[in-house]
Amino acid sequence: MDLLTEVVGNHQSKAPCPVGALPPSRGLILLANRHGASLRPVDIERWLRLTRTVYRCDKADILAPGMHVQNVERYLNTAAELDLRLSLRTDATPPPPDLAAFRAAGLLDVFLCPTATSHLNEWLQACKAAGLPVRMQWTAPLDAGIDANAADMVTASVAAYDPFVSSGPVHDSKAELANLNALVSALRQRGIDADFLNVPFCLADEANRAAVVNSAQFFRAHTHYQAEAYALAAQLYERGPIAAAKAVQILLGKHALWENPIDSKLLPWIIERPWIRARAWALHKITRHFRTRTLPDVVDASPEARREALERRERQRQAAEGPVCGACSLRRICDQAPAPFRSALPGLSITAQPGDLVADPLHFAHGRRVYCDELDAQRLRRRETSEELAASARALMANRTADREISPFDYLVLNSPSDPVHGGVRWFSMTNTEKLSSPLADLKPPFTLAAVFGGGIAEYVGFALGRRARLMCPMTAFSHTVTLHVEEDGRYVLLRDGQPVVPVEFQGAYYVPPRLGSHVEPCFALWNIDGEIVTQNVRLWTPPEASKAGSNVRFSFLLVCTRYSRRLQASLLSIVNQQGIDLDSAEVVLAYVPGYDTSEDILRSFEVAYPQLRIVRSPFSESNAREKGFMINESAKLASGEWTVLLDADIVIPPDLLAKIDAVPEEVAFVAPDGRKMLTEEETAQILLGQAEPWREWDKWLEGPGEYRQREAKGVPIGYCQIVRTRCLDTVKYDEYGHFEGADYRFGVDMREHFGTETRLEGTVVLHLFHGGSQWYGTQRHY
Repeated sequence: MDLLTEVVGNHQSKAPCPVGALPPSRGLILLANRHGASLRPVDIERWLRLTRTVYRCDKADILAPGMHVQNVERYLNTAAELDLRLSLRTDATPPPPDLAAFRAAGLLDVFLCPTATSHLNEWLQACKAAGLPVRMQWTAPLDAGIDANAADMVTASVAAYDPFVSSGPVHDSKAELANLNALVSALRQRGIDADFLNVPFCLADEANRAAVVNSAQFFRAHTHYQAEAYALAAQLYERGPIAAAKAVQILLGKHALWENPIDSKLLPWIIERPWIRARAWALHKITRHFRTRTLPDVVDASPEARREALERRERQRQAAEGPVCGACSLRRICDQAPAPFRSALPGLSITAQPGDLVADPLHFAHGRRVYCDELDAQRLRRRETSEELAASARALMANRTADREISPFDYLVLNSPSDPVHGGVRWFSMTNTEKLSSPLADLKPPFTLAAVFGGGIAEYVGFALGRRARLMCPMTAFSHTVTLHVEEDGRYVLLRDGQPVVPVEFQGAYYVPPRLGSHVEPCFALWNIDGEIVTQNVRLWTPPEASKAGSNVRFSFLLVCTRYSRRLQASLLSIVNQQGIDLDSAEVVLAYVPGYDTSEDILRSFEVAYPQLRIVRSPFSESNAREKGFMINESAKLASGEWTVLLDADIVIPPDLLAKIDAVPEEVAFVAPDGRKMLTEEETAQILLGQAEPWREWDKWLEGPGEYRQREAKGVPIGYCQIVRTRCLDTVKYDEYGHFEGADYRFGVDMREHFGTETRLEGTVVLHLFHGGSQWYGTQRHY
């Protein structure tokens, strides 16, 4: 018992985190499948990258059964390069002799899932010697050698079954259930906040219900796994190494380069039926000329039809849940008794629990505070910084009447039946998809927007900002007031019933912005509505109306900057040193990733030094850093000038560029410089260090060393400097690849097709700062 206390107790967080306060950020990676077949090292490294870059996990368990433990150390350096911390998950067969080396290489902790206790003390001794925290999980059937007095000193989980644990048959399910309950009780009585996994609430002792972790809670609690990463591991655990390799490659390629529609269709088949890929590809080749389009079903929008559909759905639900679970007050939050549970503990009877219907997945867990590792503690500290913003929001709403109430008739529910009713809008949905409203308002920070979501329930509710930014939180009750409070500098906090919540991170298409930009059009976003729900009491607080900013702007510079902030400074200096043009007729719209480099600091410096220049921030998530097309398309909406100059952040423009654009005839919509001068590394260094100002001696710099490129790319104006009438951006968009290559050329071709051949500014050349080669797939340095 003393040993277990030392190993785990010394690593307990001094400030445990409340359940549900932080979303999971842990992935799961397999070294071998259920049958012991090993994955290739290159596929493991791809899976590590997928976990970090696509699922955005900052840590991951690497599942290494038996002798595979020895292979974990080789992946720790790769994970460190990705800023991903690894934990060792193992079945506690004999430990490696050099566990301290694992710790030195960055191993975060050890997750022991023993099927027997024979080597448990060896592992605990090794972890103690290496200074590694230990997490523990026992899975039915419990080994007779478990000492409850010792076990209750471990940060632990107790599971009826686990898809990654090969457990033997249970001979007496009732006795085994009693043993599981007794172990959870013993742990909790000794102060260890154990989780009780994969057990219906009705089969947990009443005193243990606070420990029961249902699936909704499992994927919302920081102590468990990120949902998509866990689901992929569970699927690939049953597949062979070749199928796993193909699945990981497709997923990684889908998010790193471009999405292959054939691969998107094949991915589920590879996971479920590896042999189908070849047949499917052949079928595609044969039938691709015979595709037909089908029209969607027409939705009857009458109230009677919707009511009938809701009643039909309720009958289907009751039939699916059965007479017992269908009548239970916990049916919304309980996983009932799925097939894996019935297989693990056969013959157990479930019972309906009386009382009012419970909707909150954390209903029994409120008040629980659970273990925080060092990464979660850092996230918790970042979350606690939002308390200051939350306090400001609460004070504002308590002491000031809203400046505006947004009427139910001020916005529409898009592509879904709805009813504007007195004080609100009733949404209807029969699917688990996302539903959106039209924009609620056209806003500039600071502002505070609050709304009540009630009269039903959805999985997530909140706000959509543009096509892919989402600020949403889980709906855990039948009614919530959700508030978005934004400061002038774009810092924000999302509150649910007055308390700050961490916005839900969605894998793939959606991202949580680190900061909001200078222009926001929030829409309601609701995910997986259970039949119907109402949005109501929509209130808006804004500062007194200021003078219309940007009303004199004629020229909008739109730049994308990811890790080019030093070059960005030189580019902006060339903009503010334009001749013959008032600076208040220009604006800079910058698409950037806050914290990625020093762009934010540079913008602030220009605001102070050149107050007449309008600065418009368009921040994005780190996951968008390579998506130049997407960043341009989203940021183009913020441009208010007649002309938009699409400019790379490493381009220095001539001092008379705007004057020349201003002289272009009215009928011209597309303009480009005559070429670019590629500067040498030595010349670039002088500019970046402030030792040279080429806009003051422009001809000298054109005559100096370096390569002059005129009318390259088959004469099509490409992305280093493309100048268009802003209205054209409503028609012609950038292709949205996961990299920089090719979209600018395609944009130039499309502009020609829609608006005619470009007008070249004869003799006008821009300077291209040296950056050491192509950065088409995303800059990794050059801050």
